[in-house]
Amino acid sequence: MTSAVRTLIQERLATLLDEKPILVWYDADEALADVFDGFARPGVRKIDARASVLRARRDADGVLGAVLAREPGVAAALLVYVASARPKSADDQSRDPFESFVRIGGVFGWDPADGLDSLARRAMPARSAEIDALFASSRRVTLADVEALGEAGAYPLLLRAFSTEDPVEAAARILMDPKGSARPLASAGAWAEWASMALASFGIALPSERNAAESAFARWILFSEFWLDVDGDVPPHVAAVPHADVAVRDRVYRLCDRLRGALEWRDRYAQVANAVEAELQLGMLAEGTSSWGKRDTFAAEDRAALLHVQRECLEGHFDVARDAIDVRRHSLWRREPDRLPLWNVAEQALNLLVRSRLAGVSQSRAGRPTSEHVRDYADREHGLWHVDRAHRWFERAVAECREREILADLIELARHEHLRVMGRVQSEFLDAVARDGWPPAMELQAATFASRVVPALEAGTRTAYFLLDALRYEMGHDLAAHLEQLGDVSIRAAATVVPTTTPFGMAALLPDADKDYGCIVDDDGLQPTIRGTVLPDLTARLAYLRTAYGDRVSDERLEILAEKTDAALKTIVKRGDLLVVRSEDIDKAGEGNSPLIARRLMASLLDDVAGLAKRLVTAGVQRFVFASDHGHILLNEQEGEVVREPPGTWALKKRRCRIGSAAADSDGVRILRADRLGLRGPVRDFVAATGFRMFARGHAFAHEGISLQECIVPVITLDARTQGTATKGAINVRVNYKDTRFTSRVISIRLLLETPDLFVQEAPVRLVVLAGGRHVGRVADCDVRDPSTGLLHLARGREVSVAVVIDSDFTGKDIELRVEAATGTGVVLGKLTLQNACID
Repeated sequence: MTSAVRTLIQERLATLLDEKPILVWYDADEALADVFDGFARPGVRKIDARASVLRARRDADGVLGAVLAREPGVAAALLVYVASARPKSADDQSRDPFESFVRIGGVFGWDPADGLDSLARRAMPARSAEIDALFASSRRVTLADVEALGEAGAYPLLLRAFSTEDPVEAAARILMDPKGSARPLASAGAWAEWASMALASFGIALPSERNAAESAFARWILFSEFWLDVDGDVPPHVAAVPHADVAVRDRVYRLCDRLRGALEWRDRYAQVANAVEAELQLGMLAEGTSSWGKRDTFAAEDRAALLHVQRECLEGHFDVARDAIDVRRHSLWRREPDRLPLWNVAEQALNLLVRSRLAGVSQSRAGRPTSEHVRDYADREHGLWHVDRAHRWFERAVAECREREILADLIELARHEHLRVMGRVQSEFLDAVARDGWPPAMELQAATFASRVVPALEAGTRTAYFLLDALRYEMGHDLAAHLEQLGDVSIRAAATVVPTTTPFGMAALLPDADKDYGCIVDDDGLQPTIRGTVLPDLTARLAYLRTAYGDRVSDERLEILAEKTDAALKTIVKRGDLLVVRSEDIDKAGEGNSPLIARRLMASLLDDVAGLAKRLVTAGVQRFVFASDHGHILLNEQEGEVVREPPGTWALKKRRCRIGSAAADSDGVRILRADRLGLRGPVRDFVAATGFRMFARGHAFAHEGISLQECIVPVITLDARTQGTATKGAINVRVNYKDTRFTSRVISIRLLLETPDLFVQEAPVRLVVLAGGRHVGRVADCDVRDPSTGLLHLARGREVSVAVVIDSDFTGKDIELRVEAATGTGVVLGKLTLQNACID
């Protein structure tokens, strides 16, 4: 059993390390060396200077930079143990090898309050007289001497009832398990001991009535943590509420950490904390106050912290906002279904603002060649596509957050900054295209079949050719990340043909598009051609492809293939060398829905593509080529402007362009020579709406124009590895929910990674929501979800909350929440079935 004094020292160290991640511990007599040896805290690097001060200093230097930079996977804090006293004079301190660490961090063992005698009195207040007598003796007092006093038992009845004399542990059990503790406390003398312990350890005189004592103690402890956390800067209406003194701060903090840290107690803690919050009317914390600290006492603090993040973002203090988000990242209150989405909106808005501001302060691209605009957009590490992806992730978070009105100002700012920055980029890009023409010297969309598909077919490699309507370049990077576990993946940026419409873009992905691609005007308007073959629609394109490759090619829509059994997929793959997989899901999501619904739908489409690719690998496909006909723009409903078309004769009229012959110019458009855009045929002018404007109202989603978002598309190649047989390893994921049924379409579940393998500290997994083998829900964005891949990254032994959104049209009787290995081999690591009790 850990002694009270040893526990107190560990509490004190933990508190100091929370305040400053660098701590030097001076212990002249090595009286507490045993405590240092036994101290263990995740993320804390311990360095012992007993053997060699110089070696310890070198080791500390090696860790210091990583701790201060918060580098992941290194160390979150540094604790240095020095078996000597800290020098007293300033001159002597300047020669101390660890004084610089004290200056930038903190020190333990220097203040008299850190002495063993003071620690003993604070740990065992009921034994103060005996402790005084012990230290008044002439002999050297050791930690063992002090612990021996505790073993004598100041609270024998509590020790018998709870197998502990630790006031924190006893208080935790009494608070969190009132029914289980009622009987032991009812025994003669036990209540008196508990009242004595509460007064000595936490400073509260309990009421004599038992029920009143329970609520009074809960209010005392939780309000004390809050008061101590904010240094007494509490709202005026609770300034007179009684609370513990700073002398017992460490014990109060440890008790509250114990209450929130135990998985089985979290629901009970939330219930108690909410009751105290309501009693003290702390809900007004969220109304503009700065009275909140770093701890996690009340839900009101979480709301206040969220608004604090919004205010800091609005004022441009992005680093402060980031720190505030990091402080609340593992908050107990984030597991509430309405809290996770809000925090995700705040974090994604911050990410977008940071990306936009960095892009906004970069050097102007005005006057530079089109090729440089494309290079700056498509660069893997620093390209502007990162801004567009951050915007998509942000808008997806907004779409998944039902209570987003509280962050309306932050949402508006993020949208404004993105549009401002990318609007400037678009203006300069269109100027460059008007000056230089299109496409620049780079990989061309029209060469995709010849460069990626033909070599594989000539080598006898079974190939799947995914034609993905409206897949943007930045989305291609997310798809590539999904696919990396399946083999060798490459992604390149390609310049599309114009106009960026489905008939023209899909025709450009066919055989010989690189040799003789053009257009004609017929009764139906402007149509693409290859070698004189008119290709106005899907039927014509498939006929053209079969003419070129005969029965070597088969095609099907992605959603049809996804419904096939594994055996059926193998049969389809064996029919020929080339399987064409078509998906219009992205385009349909954008065309047929509001921007909010479109973003919700798009969030799952890449998962569907990657999921089918995994199954096709097993079915025998060796090479995959993923290509897109065009990109798209997707704005907020209020962002798009409408321009009037100039007078002229038009062979093609689309939301973002007019093609034909312009009779005059007009505001908000650029008139470009069609032949300078690679558009060979009987048309003279290409009229592009400038910026992100359109020729028609009511559209947030569009393509057909000339922008980096529409004209740069990904070409992804995957050479698959042979998939081994899946066997379940020693990893298990526990899936928990507060009930056996769900009553809301948004629920918060808890996941815990368990494994006896000490070398496994983290594992990526995939969570799917199934009913009858069909996907009926999705995981909302959260801290542990990789937005690129959709995988959840779980840390061993740390429970996390994950929000799950269940499809609005699901009416089945139950769902299965299934956690699968990220390898795509189908290994199930954990699952939970919940009954549907929704009342819509």
